[in-house]
Amino acid sequence: QPKRFTFDSVNPLHRPLTLYLFIGALEKLGGIFLRTIGFRKHRTKSGLSYWHRAGRPTSQASQRMPLLFFHGIAPAGLLLYLPIVLYGLGDVDRTMLLFENKPISCSIGFNALTEDETVDGVAEALRTHVDERTPVAVTGHSFGTCAMTWLLYSSLGPRIRQFTLLDPVSILLSEPDLVTNFLYPRHAQRVVGSDGETDAAGDARTKKIQLVAASELFTEYYLRRNFSWYNSELWLEDIPDDCQVLICISEKDEIISAPKVKQEVEITGSCRSNVKLVHWENVRHGDCITSKTMWDEIRKEMHVQEKAVLLGMSKHQ
Repeated sequence: QPKRFTFDSVNPLHRPLTLYLFIGALEKLGGIFLRTIGFRKHRTKSGLSYWHRAGRPTSQASQRMPLLFFHGIAPAGLLLYLPIVLYGLGDVDRTMLLFENKPISCSIGFNALTEDETVDGVAEALRTHVDERTPVAVTGHSFGTCAMTWLLYSSLGPRIRQFTLLDPVSILLSEPDLVTNFLYPRHAQRVVGSDGETDAAGDARTKKIQLVAASELFTEYYLRRNFSWYNSELWLEDIPDDCQVLICISEKDEIISAPKVKQEVEITGSCRSNVKLVHWENVRHGDCITSKTMWDEIRKEMHVQEKAVLLGMSKHQ
């Protein structure tokens, strides 16, 4: 039976208003915390909200590309990602722009930005805070990798010199796995362990994801009615050679087909020196958000790639 997710009825599990008020309060607290450490919130003409902090002027600052971060689907959105962003990917020497996406943050509202409005908002943010000659690094987790894809195919694409995808859903998006596992939970694939047996813990985690994120009213509405699926698939062959790419995949990802994505990356990476694959064994979707060991691994690989970018730029000057 075909999955006509843009035509099928939205089928959410309704939440009490108190839950949304609680999540809204958490976001306010997160905003207060960001302000105390130097971030300031901005809103572009297109309606895109983001947090910005300029890098501290040090001898290392000139060697760090500004970091743009896009979060995935999660209650309170960006708040859940603050540990990995602040203590894993970023530091005080680096200019950071953290973009919000309210429709996937368990936030009340049916107003969603289009792909073009998102790209225009990012372009405005860069014009405001970053010199136009400065290359940037872009990182995203899960759904955030779709926004990264929009940027890559836009006029901002040439400025992107490092591209870090964590648990990417934009690779092989046209395959049925993501849509089935996330929007059609009754037909979702069983999680299977490395021994070929059904992974009970994985199945429980899948149900948790569906309960917490996939069945939320405003998230479902956005994904089924306002999201450009056909414009969000990333083809690795389209990434320029001067852009360093880091792709981190979780072996037991409950949302995508990790083996398929891994094979796709390996095929492309075999003939592209700028593509680096990190494959985490016995790791599930989203585990990298809370694992300091994974943060260290990601940061190490990003530093290596950033040095390669800066070295390449110096040779062409």
